[in-house]
Amino acid sequence: MVIDSTGKPTKKAMQLAKKGWSQAKIDRWLSDRARMDDRAGERRHANTPDSLTLWSRIIADLLATPGVKHAGLLLHFYSGDVDSEWIDPIRETVPISDFETRLANIREGQLLMTG
Repeated sequence: MVIDSTGKPTKKAMQLAKKGWSQAKIDRWLSDRARMDDRAGERRHANTPDSLTLWSRIIADLLATPGVKHAGLLLHFYSGDVDSEWIDPIRETVPISDFETRLANIREGQLLMTG
C-alpha cells in the first residue's frame, strides 16, 4: 500500500504507484508538493491585509456610505445562546484616524465606535 508522509494512503500516491513510481519517489513528490503549497499560502497571506487593517477598512467604507454617520465594532465571545445572552458593552468613541490603533487594544465587552 502506498502512503503519504502522514502514514495515510492517498489517491494521488496510489495513482503515482500505479504509474510505477517507488515509495521514495512518491515521498519526495509529496514533500515537494507540500512545500509548494506552503509557499503559495505564504504568498497569498503576504498580499492580504491583517485583520486590523481589514476591519478598519470596512469601518471606513461604512462611513463613506451615504447616510451612515457612525460605525463600530463590538468584541464579545458568546458563552450561550445569541438570542438570550445579555451584553452590556463599554462604549468608546475614537476618530477614524485612530480607529486601527485603538482596535489593536480592544478588550472583551468593548464597543469601539467612530464617525
